[in-house]
Amino acid sequence: MENSAGVALLVIGLVLGPGYYVYSHFLSGKAVSTYPLPVKHQAAGNHFDPVRIELSPDMGKVGLILRFQAEHGPVTTPTKMPRNSYRALLKSGNKTIFDQPFMLTSTSLESEVLLNFHEAMPLFQANTSDAYLLEISQTGEAGMNLISADVQVRQGVVEPNNTLLMTGFGLLVAGVAVLLF
Repeated sequence: MENSAGVALLVIGLVLGPGYYVYSHFLSGKAVSTYPLPVKHQAAGNHFDPVRIELSPDMGKVGLILRFQAEHGPVTTPTKMPRNSYRALLKSGNKTIFDQPFMLTSTSLESEVLLNFHEAMPLFQANTSDAYLLEISQTGEAGMNLISADVQVRQGVVEPNNTLLMTGFGLLVAGVAVLLF
């Protein structure tokens, strides 16, 4: 009886916590455009040209999903996986919409694997019909070689309900506790 209750709490927690988070950030709304981020390989790492993104107020909440494909050599120390650190800056004229650091960290020890990364930037409302400028800069040493990158623009993205998220994570923890104790 306790096992089935624990499993039920765990499943409901997964759906309402991480499942709802992934849905709201990566799947809600409608993908309206994709802009390539041409990768420039230089001795200091991977660099990108700024990208002009056309947005308008009628798009509702806008989400930008940065998508990368990368590769790396064999990993000799599993405790120090290859990673690349970046900073994404979105501007409208002189106004900064967001300035978001993010990191891509490999989960593979193999060198032949092509890795896919998706980074959701903070949601925002486009207040003017204008070209917004997205700048991505590398902030540390490159542990991986980028193969390709693009940014997907989603309109009408759902802002996650924090109460629902916290309830989901609480149920998740309760499910694990019931299963373990």
